[in-house]
Amino acid sequence: MTKLRRSFLIYLAVGVVLAFVAWQLIDTSPSRTQLPLDRYEARLSEGKVATATLLDKDHEVRGTLTDGTNYTVKFPDGYTEQLTKNIVASKAKFDVDSQKDSPWLTLLLGWLPFILLIGIVLFVQPCAGWRSPHGLREVAGQGAEQGRATDQVR
Repeated sequence: MTKLRRSFLIYLAVGVVLAFVAWQLIDTSPSRTQLPLDRYEARLSEGKVATATLLDKDHEVRGTLTDGTNYTVKFPDGYTEQLTKNIVASKAKFDVDSQKDSPWLTLLLGWLPFILLIGIVLFVQPCAGWRSPHGLREVAGQGAEQGRATDQVR
């Protein structure tokens, strides 16, 4: 491995580690108490739920209880309609987050791995004659003599 390739891989590894550490430091979402679905429905019927946000894609409800506790509730796929009726009936402040991705983000995340893979392959793997120590001159210089020699053998 040449020095350039080795340093590229080291910088890439350091960048991945720094990105992970930054993500952990930036993620400041409040800690939430995980409630079972049956206990959550009991709190709904008692009127102890202040806010509720239904995350449609994740099949999860997040919000705040009247005592100030942040909560998270997971629910099964086919239970969205019934849970929505229960939340509306409880008079809690209710929002729905459909969690649709941006089309640009979808496009970027769809193509980015391929673009990175192609870039790494082109950078790390030398193509025939491009970065080899002998270059194209050696390949071009062999043509005339080898051509005659192979014709004589045949």
